[in-house]
This record gives sequence, C-alpha cells and structure tokens, in this order.
Amino acid sequence: EACVDVYCNQGDCPRRNQIIVEQRNATESKGPALARHYVQNLLLQHLDDASSFCLGIDGHSIFTKDWDHYAIKDWHRTENEMGILTTYVHDYNLHANIQANGTNTPYPEVPYLCDVTVGTRDLPRNEGATTVHQPTRPLLQSKWGAGFSFGKCHAEQRVRIPAQLDWVFDGEEHSRAALLWMAGYDFYAPSVTGQVVYHNYTENPTITEWNDNPQTEEDLEIGANRVKLMTDQPFSGRVSTRNLDWHGYPRVRDLQQYLDFTGIHNYENTSQWTHVCHR
Repeated sequence: EACVDVYCNQGDCPRRNQIIVEQRNATESKGPALARHYVQNLLLQHLDDASSFCLGIDGHSIFTKDWDHYAIKDWHRTENEMGILTTYVHDYNLHANIQANGTNTPYPEVPYLCDVTVGTRDLPRNEGATTVHQPTRPLLQSKWGAGFSFGKCHAEQRVRIPAQLDWVFDGEEHSRAALLWMAGYDFYAPSVTGQVVYHNYTENPTITEWNDNPQTEEDLEIGANRVKLMTDQPFSGRVSTRNLDWHGYPRVRDLQQYLDFTGIHNYENTSQWTHVCHR
C-alpha cells in the first residue's frame, strides 16, 4: 500500500486524485540520479502545461503553510523566465521555524551555494551552503542543489535526465547545473520570503539506504563516466552512450563559460578550483 493511501485513510484527503504514485522496490534502488530520471519521466507523461511550476525536493522535507504562494512570489522577483530557485534548505526545527499551525518563521540567514570541491572519481561536487543575511531578493549563484529546485516545468522538458546514472551521487548536481545553464537557465538562492521548506536531516540507523544495495565496480565506473561524458570531463574506462541525443538541445552558452562561472575553470587542475561566493 502506498504511503499516501495510508495517510489519506486516516482522514480527509480532498486532492488524492491529483497525486500520482509510481512504486518501486527499495532493494532495486540505484541512487538519487536514477530516481530523478524516473520522476522526470513520470512528470512528463502527465504534464499539460510546461509554463506551470515544478518543484524537485527530497522526500524527507517539511512544508510550511502557503509555501507555494511564497515560492511563486519569490520566483517572480528573479524577473527571469529561466530562473530556478535552488539551495540546500535549513534543518527542520519545530519550535524555531514552524509553528503548530504550519506558519513559517524563516531564519534571517539564507543558505547560498557557492563552493565546489573534488568528489569521488574526481567528479565535482557542491560543498555545504554558506549563508547570506536577510536578502530581500533571490541571489544569483552558479550552483544547482537537488534538495530544493523550483522553476518552470519547461526546464524538465528541455534538459532531460538520462537513465544511465546508476549509483551516481557526486557529480550529479554539477552535471545537471552545467546542462541547465548551457540551455539558458539561471540559479538563484531563495530570499527570506522563499524559505518555505525545511529538511529533516535526522539520521535513522534502522533504515537501509540505496547505497547499501549490491553494486559492482563496473556499475560505478559506467555511471561516473556518463556524468563526465555529459560535461566533457576526461575519463577512461566503460561508459553508456545511450540517449546522448537528449543533450543535443540548442545551447545558448558554452561549457567553458560555466566552468569559469562556477570556479572549476579546468577539470584536471583541481588545485586551481576557486571559491565564487557572494557575486
């Protein structure tokens, strides 16, 4: 039985017919990048209007009252049809930022993504967010964060997520950011107004995670190399080239521009990767 059905069986659930669930066996999970491919496919099967808004979020997140109103209000402040609000949201604290009735009391410090580091297999990965004090407008940044991504649904139509990303964690956000940015999209950290969702970072040692499932060196290599192939990072070994045409959309900016913008500059010279906070 789906979790949403268990929830709805406990009380009034007036919008159940608007919720679509695709169930998958947790023992077959191969990581968040592949999961986002499945989610995107499900979305595009049912998307009627690409000018509507799409939100990508972690499952273990907590929404505040009227979150959609404030997220849309903050997105309009970017004055950019291609703008995407994205960040690593604050930790959930019932007494500090969410009242008993769901009313939001946002922190004055807003998470802002700006630093990059070297991850596994030399893949770029975002470092933890720094903060900016009480911004009244969304802040332009060079990074995309998977934990919160809010913008127009045409981004999902134009920049597809391939299925050949088994076991990918490091490098996922960088590759998604690079492909979106080259297609003309820009990333913004939400302002105080746009802090509408919080994340439950509490660890539960009794829960089996996706990376506990059996995985082979070949699987790991193929997934990492697909990320590198998509973003022109040198690699050796095996790679899947299926659905490469998904990345053949018209590009309005080139990769080197993005690498310079995000502080990487050159993949192979990792010692020269720079911090680009607070532009």
